[in-house]
Amino acid sequence: MMVAGTLIAVHDPALNVQTPLGAFTHARSSASLIQLPSGKLLVTGGSSSIGLTAELFVNAALLYTP
Repeated sequence: MMVAGTLIAVHDPALNVQTPLGAFTHARSSASLIQLPSGKLLVTGGSSSIGLTAELFVNAALLYTP
């Protein structure tokens, strides 16, 4: 599972293929992903670029149901 910008995708390293699953409303990079026992994914933190040099840290958590 990966988050890049607003894209949520699953990466299959054996085939080197990414399958899009959906999108978040706010772009983020370097987010943490935790799979919960229920199978849902908890996405926390990350950062979002604003301009060429500024970086804004995302203070939000999202629960994603694949």
